[in-house]
Amino acid sequence: MPHSAFDGTACRLQRALALGLLLCLGLGASARAADLTVWSALPKAEFAPVLEAYRTASGQEANLVEAPFPELLARYLATPAAAKPDLLLGASVQDLASAAAAGLLDVLDPPGPAAALPEMWRDPGRRWLALAYRPLGLVYAAERVNPESLNSYEALAENRWKGRLALPSGRDPGLLTLAGFFKARYGAANAQALLAAYAANLARPAAGGPQEAIATVDAGAADVALADAPALARYLSAHPKSRLAVFWPNQHAEGALATAAAAGLPSGAPHPEAGAKLMSWLASEAGQKALAAATMAYPVLGGVPAAPLPTSFGAFRLNLVPVEIYGRLEPEATVLLAKAGLAR
Repeated sequence: MPHSAFDGTACRLQRALALGLLLCLGLGASARAADLTVWSALPKAEFAPVLEAYRTASGQEANLVEAPFPELLARYLATPAAAKPDLLLGASVQDLASAAAAGLLDVLDPPGPAAALPEMWRDPGRRWLALAYRPLGLVYAAERVNPESLNSYEALAENRWKGRLALPSGRDPGLLTLAGFFKARYGAANAQALLAAYAANLARPAAGGPQEAIATVDAGAADVALADAPALARYLSAHPKSRLAVFWPNQHAEGALATAAAAGLPSGAPHPEAGAKLMSWLASEAGQKALAAATMAYPVLGGVPAAPLPTSFGAFRLNLVPVEIYGRLEPEATVLLAKAGLAR
């Protein structure tokens, strides 16, 4: 039977409901009472400084709960209305698309800056906004790889990369977005063949996140990795002597793909106005600067510069397909990755 987006959402909800009661305790002590609570799938080290910048600008204190998004979703389903979050922040558009498909997000009425965001970063149903994007590059060992041999995402399926490729887990938003892109452009059968070729070229099983894939290249166990630019920036900050570089693929075609952190206002939030004000600030110039500085991701608001290290990776042409398409394609992308053996 064909796999549909409804099937994927239903499965996620079933798993979430089964885990919800346990996770209410498993995520730690409940946040203290406040006028604003944020549940975030971004690491606390990345988003806490953003909330501190917001507190300085607005005087608004905020509680922050951090966990992987499936755990946040499970906790949301098992939490009474008075204890639900006022803002739900996902590490990827796929996160928020799954919450929207389950009917857990209110329709946004974004004032001011949020309405100024380019259309590609907004949900057509007005249930979430992308707030900071991570372009997906090919990270390579400068002493072992001629960047002219990279060219495109598709080129990594060629036999010359056999035993030389490092990939994150199939749960990584970047790999999910790439699988969705292949499916949308080439159809399911050809996308499956490309991903199977990726699997055949692996230097080690696809696992972990982009930083683990980058570390595999840096250690000499692979020559090229699929990873987003902020992940490389964080890695180089911790390993400044690394001789790694990033190649922007598909520059003569659609452009580089991107994943994006996204946020929505949960249905039944106890302080919806506070959540909406934070959402508006995150989409403003001040919020975009704070996000760029803390996460090393690229602002979605035009005219706001990225942080210095990602900026040093050079200019690139961005694929302008609306990111909500990759959110909708997540169930199909997951199936394709699993069939290719890349879903660990």
